[in-house]
Amino acid sequence: MMELSPRLSMIEALMDGAVRCLGDVGTDHGHLPISCIQHGRCQTAIASDINPGPLARAEGNIRAHGLEEAITLRLCPGLAGYKAGECDWISICGMGGHLICDILQAALEAQGIAEGQSFVISPHTNEEQVRRFLYENGFRILRENACEDAGHIYLGIVCVYDGVSREISPMDAVVGCSNILPPYYYENIVRKARKRLSGLAAGNKTDSGEVAFLQDVIRKVESL
Repeated sequence: MMELSPRLSMIEALMDGAVRCLGDVGTDHGHLPISCIQHGRCQTAIASDINPGPLARAEGNIRAHGLEEAITLRLCPGLAGYKAGECDWISICGMGGHLICDILQAALEAQGIAEGQSFVISPHTNEEQVRRFLYENGFRILRENACEDAGHIYLGIVCVYDGVSREISPMDAVVGCSNILPPYYYENIVRKARKRLSGLAAGNKTDSGEVAFLQDVIRKVESL
């Protein structure tokens, strides 16, 4: 059986229901689709990557686990090699928030996302931007989770595409609005906010609107 890191284990656990086909964008070693097949979380999977090197590593792992018939390899950028609705679940993980938003934007412009498709997304940076993009571009966030892995804190977001644009408050974009997350996730938000406040104070910008917002973020998080 494939052994996953805490980050990938969290991502796998976020998927629920009977998954017909998982599309793993930026699959790297192919660990996630292999584990999902082995645990019965999905029937088939597509493992895709923009670079041939990671895809070759994934192919080797897939062959080692005897899953050539269940997992298809695909060399493509983002979702460019997928048909709309081909996979009922898509994972986009292990990359920065800007890139995740770019991948989703390109797929939307190419009409490559079908209504009702589910996504599990794990941005390594710019979580606020990702939440805002999802809300404004027709993705409904269902739940979130976080984990600690090798000294880093990772966020996982489950959302479904329904095409309805929504508004999200600046506060909810920062702290999330679907469910309560582990304490260490909020502690990390407070650390970042205090670090930014120290930087603003060093630059004599203590009267800026950003200062008030960051102070509100700290109060909000500490009240959860």
